[in-house]
Amino acid sequence: MHSTGFSKWMKRAVAAGAASLVFMPAQALADDHSSDVNNGEGDHHELTIMGTTDIHSYLMPYDYMNDEEVDDYGFVKAATLIEQVRAEKENTILFDNGDTFEGSMLGELETLIEPLEEDETQAVIKLLNELDVQAASIGNHEFNFGLDYLDDAIDSADYPWLSANVYEAGTDREEHYFEPYTVVEHEVDGKPLDIGVIGFVPPQIMQWDNLHLEGNVEVREIVESAERYLPDLQEESDIVVALAHTGVNTSDRGSEHAAVDLAQVDGIDAMVMGHAHQTFPGNSGYDEVDGVDDEAGTIHGVPAVMAGSWGSHLGTIDLDLYEEDGEWTVGSAYSEVTGVEDTGVEPNDTMVDMIADVHERTLDYISETVGHFTEGMNTFFSLVMDNEVTQIVNDAQLWFAEEYFADSEYEEKPILSASAPFRAGYRGGYTEVDAGPVTIGDLADIYLYSNTLQVVDLDGDELVQWMERSAESFNQIDPDETDDQYLLASFSAFNFDIMEGVEYEIDVTQPEGERITNLTYNGEEVTGDDEFYVVTNNYRAGGGGDHLDDADLVESLVDMNVQNRQIIADFLGETGDYTPHATMNWEVKPVETAGDVTFNSSLDAPAHAEQLGLDQVSYTGETTSDGDGAVFTYNLNALAQEEEDTPVMDFVDFDEENYGHHTVQQLVSNGIIQGFPGNEFRPNASITRADTAIMLTRALGLHTNVDAEGFADVSEDHYAANAVAAVQAAGIFQGDGNDSFRPNDDITRGEIAAVLVRAYDMQVENAETAFTDAEGIFEDYIAVLDTLELTSGVSETTFGTNQAMTRQDFSILLHQAHNQ
Repeated sequence: MHSTGFSKWMKRAVAAGAASLVFMPAQALADDHSSDVNNGEGDHHELTIMGTTDIHSYLMPYDYMNDEEVDDYGFVKAATLIEQVRAEKENTILFDNGDTFEGSMLGELETLIEPLEEDETQAVIKLLNELDVQAASIGNHEFNFGLDYLDDAIDSADYPWLSANVYEAGTDREEHYFEPYTVVEHEVDGKPLDIGVIGFVPPQIMQWDNLHLEGNVEVREIVESAERYLPDLQEESDIVVALAHTGVNTSDRGSEHAAVDLAQVDGIDAMVMGHAHQTFPGNSGYDEVDGVDDEAGTIHGVPAVMAGSWGSHLGTIDLDLYEEDGEWTVGSAYSEVTGVEDTGVEPNDTMVDMIADVHERTLDYISETVGHFTEGMNTFFSLVMDNEVTQIVNDAQLWFAEEYFADSEYEEKPILSASAPFRAGYRGGYTEVDAGPVTIGDLADIYLYSNTLQVVDLDGDELVQWMERSAESFNQIDPDETDDQYLLASFSAFNFDIMEGVEYEIDVTQPEGERITNLTYNGEEVTGDDEFYVVTNNYRAGGGGDHLDDADLVESLVDMNVQNRQIIADFLGETGDYTPHATMNWEVKPVETAGDVTFNSSLDAPAHAEQLGLDQVSYTGETTSDGDGAVFTYNLNALAQEEEDTPVMDFVDFDEENYGHHTVQQLVSNGIIQGFPGNEFRPNASITRADTAIMLTRALGLHTNVDAEGFADVSEDHYAANAVAAVQAAGIFQGDGNDSFRPNDDITRGEIAAVLVRAYDMQVENAETAFTDAEGIFEDYIAVLDTLELTSGVSETTFGTNQAMTRQDFSILLHQAHNQ
């Protein structure tokens, strides 16, 4: 659909709904949000503009991730509010403000899992058609599935989709890809009223969906396009409504959240906002923004609403209109948002019936089991330390990339993986998945968005730029400040990427752009000349979040449309039992501070921290001012002291001349392996099964407070009891089959091969080895290590399967396995 004309839609809004229904406002009394725009002369009329926004196909009041009904969202409930307004008001008109179909599992089912046939209509558009929506703006997420998909969606709608700042590529941003505006011929009390409607979308779509849009469309800033078209629209209409898929800027994102600037462009009589998933009026977060009057519900005098997201609210603007001899003027206005939870409304039965089938099919889909977790996982501390949720995403992405690049031109270059904790307290709670069967719904909790996997080709400087952008998630901490300082900045969790495959620290005492320190790959410092492939998603690869600038992509993956979430499902299908863990490859750099450094997390986080015995954080015993979160201190001081108390060992029997010296030093500094009295490392000494369990537990970051069957020869008082329980629960050690662990026995090289392959879930098809002594139960494990080139054996022809593993060889092999 490539429209350049400005068509008029010949529609009349019809009031609908039962007269017995009563409208119940969720905000204050009418005079609280009223504004005198114009005193007006002539015959008085009233028009109620209704606005929905950011539905994201959350149609039913149902949480598909947790498989339970909810009270606070669901568009079928907002539909009831719409019918109540129509029952109470004589003159109404309904608009939608974009981000309509992408988001929920129901929307994903229709888009990716069971794609609609050519003549079928998406469920959300069916409902909007039924509700007689008169026009809609195009939101940024409308572009997630490409322009062809969007064009088909627009064709199925009974109303125009508008965007005044998206243009055909190659036309010097003169010819529009979509209709910029329309004029709805409406009636108020039987008198004709031409309502001009114009739509806007954040220009950042060219970053967020660059892979779909580059070369096809171009954008202008919202205000620039408004100034261009509002004079014409004013001439063609009696009043003008802006459907602005944009929010109120409270930081430095004025281009994306342009509502305040837009309201200053002459010619807008009412504005429906969106994109920010906030509500307005009734939003104290906007109190300090110049031009915003939250009490009056205006922005620079323009009445405005923002109706939350997911069908959680309905926005209404009541306009007092005056007509004389066919000329209309706007008098006072009243803005409000009404919540489905506050009013306790029930779902609209007609709407429910229309989508019952797709809802049931979605329930069947999310209940599909794809794997099994030996332990639960959550994102309570994912913004301040390495975390199991981002780890499983990175594990799966690396698994896919290694399989995909095998025997190709790409296999020799180092592969890293990036993933963010999508649900980490910012807009939507925390990821929480219990131990046991893992369903598609659980994966949606882990990986919230319908992204597709992409791989970018970077040098070391570009990698650091990416990581520095993620490190903006932290406020700069002044070590000399005695008052409490808050650690976490106002930063979207989905932009906080964890980079797996390298080790690094984030120095929060430094300014933005100078925080990534001690960045190494395989123990060596990363330089600008280094090259990497990084597995990520289409949003990040296209420049979303401002982490990358025109990054080179592995072109063969661009059009494959492989979902990141599906990669996790496939990975779990191959893995069987998966033990949640974190490699602890990054940390906030310890530093001594004069005062406390705090952050907030879930109300359930204190119990979780206590269960895990976390040293990095401490619960203060306080909750946030709204009572929805727990306040923690991040123990930078204690960690700094611990770092000072753990100097790098200068071993008398293992210096820089010894092979693996740097690797051993790194393991020691990370607290994974220790020396002996007299500063001895004893490189040729054997290592016991108990000590192996301890070191693997430290390296993998396994939880030690776990339930395990235990072994008869490992008492509760044994120094390695917790570690043995952890590796048993993780399926790494299996004992000898006679209820014995043999903790004090030396571990053999064959046994080490087995536990490392299990610990790091190494999977290689058709693994082979030439080692003549690789036989019996250890043959397959040794073949995997050999195929991955992680070991050279004790000679060219033998692995030394039954020989005791030395401390030196174990350190090297553990480090290689950890970073493979």
